[in-house]
Amino acid sequence: MFTKIKSIKSLLVFSLFVFSIFFASKASAIEYGMLGGKPANPDPNVADSSSWFIYKLAPGEKKEDALQVMNLYENELGVLVYAADGTKSSGGGFALKQYTEEKEEVGAWVKFYPESVPTVFQEVFDQKEGKIIDFCNLSKEDLQTAMKKTKLSDEDFDAHQKWCQGTEEVTLSLAAKESRKIPFVFSVPDKADVGEHTGGILIQKAQLDDAGADQQGSAVKLTTRVGVRIYETVPGQVIKNLTFSDFKLVKNYKELNFMRWFEKNPKPEDFLVQGDVTNSGNVSVDFQNVISIKDNFFGKRTQEITDRNFQVLKADTFVSNYSWESPRFGKYTFAMGLKYTDDQGKEQSTYSSPITIWIFPWRELIAVFIGVLILGGIYLGRKKYLKKKYGAVGWVEYSVKKTDTIAKLAKKYEINWEILVRTNKIKPPFLLEAGMVVLVPPTVNGKEIPAEVVKKIDKKEKTVKKIKAPVKTKSAAKIVPEAVLVESAGKPFNKKYLVWGAVILLLAGIIMAGINFAKKNKAAEVNTQLSITSLGGDVNEPQSVETEKPAEAVVEDPAPVKKETGSVVILNGGGVPGSAGKLSDFLKTSGVTEIEAKNAELDTHIGIVVYYQEEYMPFAEKIMKTLSEKYKDAKLEVATDDEQKSAAVVIVLGE
Repeated sequence: MFTKIKSIKSLLVFSLFVFSIFFASKASAIEYGMLGGKPANPDPNVADSSSWFIYKLAPGEKKEDALQVMNLYENELGVLVYAADGTKSSGGGFALKQYTEEKEEVGAWVKFYPESVPTVFQEVFDQKEGKIIDFCNLSKEDLQTAMKKTKLSDEDFDAHQKWCQGTEEVTLSLAAKESRKIPFVFSVPDKADVGEHTGGILIQKAQLDDAGADQQGSAVKLTTRVGVRIYETVPGQVIKNLTFSDFKLVKNYKELNFMRWFEKNPKPEDFLVQGDVTNSGNVSVDFQNVISIKDNFFGKRTQEITDRNFQVLKADTFVSNYSWESPRFGKYTFAMGLKYTDDQGKEQSTYSSPITIWIFPWRELIAVFIGVLILGGIYLGRKKYLKKKYGAVGWVEYSVKKTDTIAKLAKKYEINWEILVRTNKIKPPFLLEAGMVVLVPPTVNGKEIPAEVVKKIDKKEKTVKKIKAPVKTKSAAKIVPEAVLVESAGKPFNKKYLVWGAVILLLAGIIMAGINFAKKNKAAEVNTQLSITSLGGDVNEPQSVETEKPAEAVVEDPAPVKKETGSVVILNGGGVPGSAGKLSDFLKTSGVTEIEAKNAELDTHIGIVVYYQEEYMPFAEKIMKTLSEKYKDAKLEVATDDEQKSAAVVIVLGE
């Protein structure tokens, strides 16, 4: 029992996900994989009627229509068709309720008539030109007159009434490549509210597919479902009014994540620009979502994103999310705007209140600060060590004799000769002159030094008499060979090296942060640089946005690693229904395994275009070579927008 419940839940979650993606776009034939449907009787005078059922019926009015169901598979398929109410998807867009959910509005206003009328009434039905509403409006007396009978049996009239009730769902079997019309009647209740009511007709496989088991070991059943929207607008005062109920920036990364430096492919650090658009009207409204970003310091990342179009349902709130990759430093101002056509046919626009933020490279600054602290600690520690070793604390003054040399004094006082010369600041060639005064330890072999000591150095007075270079004398000449041997031992340590080391490390940290910042800016630069005209004015006042085309710039990026394989998405953007599925099967024969077929955002594309991301160029050329065998006019282009970059290679099929 619990396994069954979990299977149903998994099915519902998956189906909702499919609809939230699928219903966001229009197409002349709604198809997913190899199953499709569309309005059978589109009205050329009604926009989008080839994709959706669009009605403007008054309360109590009815309309007869039909759904075209298509099995584009190569084998026979069992299909379930039913109507459902509209609802909001997880992303805030249009979706349809599940099969098991109760029907309260549009879903309950649809009745299907898949079967022929009872044989006894076939002639009367033909007289009514096959119109269901006219046939079902006939009374018993009308039927008797039309059938030229003196009396119609109760059994025949009951059959008439039962057939006219229609059915809420249809199960049928379609042969391979078969297309069939299913008539239905759409009836608006007498007490329907003025404004828009949404729903749709769903088509799904009658047999669920086995998808294995979930993490808990429960069986999971999946199904493929597609649908055609129904928009019914009850005549009356139409209200269209959109406002911003909230606008904020959400930071999607941890600033002090130092482990990021060691990750092979770290996730981009980004801000989520989020705005809540509230529709207080009584109909759904299509709107253009505009996001303005102003770089207050450098101007390189000033941009205005205008290619975002959404729909918000009546009396609902739509959440608009946009991921913006964060730089390492700068001051930026964000604002979100929307443009829509009101109930008077006039274009309206409004902007949210701007938000200004500072971005600092705290991670790099902290790393440099820690490095400076470490170097400072090393410097102070060494200074203390040298002071203790060469500071001459407790040493006394000694008057140099004629026969003294550095080596003799070092041996006499049992100290290293380097300590002796460094403490007394004696420079090469380390010559001593009789009468010079130097500092030496106060004891020799544990005993007090002899009478040649002049006086004990004061601890507070840490100065030593500067030793002048000796004059060349006979005595000096005699000790030169010994002094030359001492000179080859090396030069004393200079503390300025530590200072310069700290400066170099600090500069290296700043340069590293600058390189990182430059890379972030280069990756985020857009092809068009646009001005933000709304950030200084009234946020609720209609705004006009001017677009300025900047001068082209050539940026040399390091050559990316070319990839030989990847994912493929095939978009039907105006082609023949089912062509995306056929092309998918064709590519699978050439060895391409990761393929997804669905509808493009627009159905106005012309020809076949293969879009690719630059690092997947070898893979795209391989696919292009395969396509050229069958599609001679196919073109190869670099992907530029989000839809074209939704996979490694995106193939758009147009008219």
